[in-house]
Amino acid sequence: MKLLGYEVDPAIAQARHTLAVTLYWQATCPIDRNYSVFVHHLDDLELVVAGEDTFPGLGSFPTTQWQPGDAVADTYLLGFLPRRWPALPASWKWVCTISPRESDCPCTYEGGNWWENRFADLPLESQTKPPHLVGVFFDFQGLLALVAYDLDQVVLSPGQKLDLTLYWRMLAETDEDYWVVARLVGNQGQVLLQETDQLQFKGLPTSALCSGQVIEHKHVLLIPPDVADPGIYELQLSVYSSVTGWPLTVIGSTGEPRGTELGLLRIRIAER
Repeated sequence: MKLLGYEVDPAIAQARHTLAVTLYWQATCPIDRNYSVFVHHLDDLELVVAGEDTFPGLGSFPTTQWQPGDAVADTYLLGFLPRRWPALPASWKWVCTISPRESDCPCTYEGGNWWENRFADLPLESQTKPPHLVGVFFDFQGLLALVAYDLDQVVLSPGQKLDLTLYWRMLAETDEDYWVVARLVGNQGQVLLQETDQLQFKGLPTSALCSGQVIEHKHVLLIPPDVADPGIYELQLSVYSSVTGWPLTVIGSTGEPRGTELGLLRIRIAER
């Protein structure tokens, strides 16, 4: 099968709208397997902000029914994911892959490489300030949960500061006080900066707070003026006990431990 072309409507997307993407396929030979199509939108930090994984025609016209020479128009409706998209990028890419339904591995084309088609960037109306809080839920060992965050920008230059506000909820009462470590980590594991601050509500530490209390915790991260490796950095969070010095473990939605460092989001450090 081959991709003949595509059409996007509307050409300029707005935050939280649904974007219609039509792909035009053609069968080049009889197809003996049903394939699913992955259409993903990536922002300029290579994060998925919208996506759809489905059979062609939402399953009404599987690929085993395609005849050689058939041209198929297939439309995908992509809704944006605001929790994964803290700020609207100036442009984005969209990516299409195909895969046998019984496998998670995408197909290969001649030469043995994965088949992936990246399309031209789509212009968007730019904004630097997120329109509202980004709601999340990350459980730190049943004691604390990160329930929202706000930040003023995701692309910075050396010497600029990043204003980050984290919103925590007490899930249980505790006798211990906790500190939050926020760091920016590069793709080689290098720590660009680190900031540590005690979790408090109106001057009261976590040992004095009741279950259900929400804590607004502000961080100001100053990007060093002499960044040697500009590019993508991940904002990681850890929570440490002031009594034991041990970090809390992040708990997944099904109760599985996910380590002690939470990769919250990525930012770009631009070159001067």
